[in-house]
Amino acid sequence: MRQEYLSQLTELLSYRVSPSVVQSTVEYYDQTIIELMESGYSEADAVAELPNPKAVLASLVDEPFPSTKRKLPLFVIILLVISSPLWGSLAIAAAAILFSIYIVAWCIPFTGFSIAGGFIFGGVVAMVTSPWAFFDAMFMGVSQFGVGLTILGLGIIALWLTSHLTKAYLKVHQILWNKISRSWQNKKVVYA
Repeated sequence: MRQEYLSQLTELLSYRVSPSVVQSTVEYYDQTIIELMESGYSEADAVAELPNPKAVLASLVDEPFPSTKRKLPLFVIILLVISSPLWGSLAIAAAAILFSIYIVAWCIPFTGFSIAGGFIFGGVVAMVTSPWAFFDAMFMGVSQFGVGLTILGLGIIALWLTSHLTKAYLKVHQILWNKISRSWQNKKVVYA
C-alpha cells in the first residue's frame, strides 16, 4: 500500500516539477507514513491519512496540468526584436557554415567517383584505340594498350575505394540524422 502510494506520487509528479522537488516530496510522505505507523496506525490507515497524490501535485504546482505555452515578459520580446538583426544573421551564418561543411564532405566521394569514371573511360578508350597505334609503330600500340589497361585497373580500384568510402559516409550520415531527430523528439518539459 505504501509503495503503491509513493510510486503513484512519483509518477504523477515526474515531468511536472523538478526532480529535486519530486525526491524531497516523496521522501517527506514516506517519512510521514513511517511516523504514522510508529504511532500505531496500520500501513493502510497511514496511507489513508495522507492527501490524494493529485492534491499534492496541485499544492506544488499553480496549475494541475502544465501548459505548453510560456509567456515571455514584454522587455524580453522587445530585446529579441531589437537584437534580431544580430542573432538572426549569426544563426543564418551558422546554418550556412554547417550546410557548406556537409556539402564539402560529400564532395570527396563525388570527386572519387569522377576520378574513377575518368580513369575507366580513359582506359577503355586507350585500349580500344590501341590497334590504330599498331599501324604507326608496334611498340606504340603495345604501350598504349598497356597504359590503357593500367588506367582501367586504377579506375576500378578507385571505384571500389570510393564505393566503400561512400558507404561509410552514408552510415555516419544516418547515425547523425538519427541522433538529431531523436534529440528533437525527446524534448520533455520540466516545471520547477
